[in-house]
Amino acid sequence: MFSPVKEFAIKNNLMVYQPETLKNNTDFFNKVKSLNADIICVVAYGKYIPKEYINICKYEPINVHPSLLPKYRGSSPIQCAVLNGDKETGCTTMYISSKMDAGDIILQEKVKIGEYETTGELWTRLSKLRCKTFN
Repeated sequence: MFSPVKEFAIKNNLMVYQPETLKNNTDFFNKVKSLNADIICVVAYGKYIPKEYINICKYEPINVHPSLLPKYRGSSPIQCAVLNGDKETGCTTMYISSKMDAGDIILQEKVKIGEYETTGELWTRLSKLRCKTFN
């Protein structure tokens, strides 16, 4: 079973790549470069994007991050929001910069966190929220 984001991409014939790492991954970098893409979109990658990927396309790459940045940068924002008892969270669409989850924000969408909502339930809701934004 795939995430809702990946299912959306497959259903709409969009290419999906999920490399284990980008660091020192020359084969993957060359594959991306050969696409001659106008833009790259990263969703829930949770790892640092090396600088050479930032300037590979015509337009700045964008990232969809499951928190209301700048709160909860990094790879576990949903877990942090639930563990800290936050009442709301959301998703941020932003430009990728050379620092982790620190690029200029394009848009944010907020959602309330249910009193007994689990991390898994919230992850599912947030992943669907972003799919709607790109429809």
